Amino acid sequence: MAYKYYRYTVEGPLLSRDAARALGEAGGTIVRVDNRVGRTEVTVAITEEGTLPAGTALGAGAEVSEDDVLTFGG
Repeated sequence: MAYKYYRYTVEGPLLSRDAARALGEAGGTIVRVDNRVGRTEVTVAITEEGTLPAGTALGAGAEVSEDDVLTFGG
């Protein structure tokens, strides 16, 4: 099964459970939560046929490649 990945960026720290709550019924699966200096990046996977709502409590996500999901650091 093929997937598409979306990354949401929010200011400040965010716990995984809070990210899941903020995404609500968006339909994606959280695959990464990266706490960086001053921001948190939440990466969500959805099936290739799926869609995410234009806006969530985390804002709008930007599509990223699978390589971006698998690359750590930076």
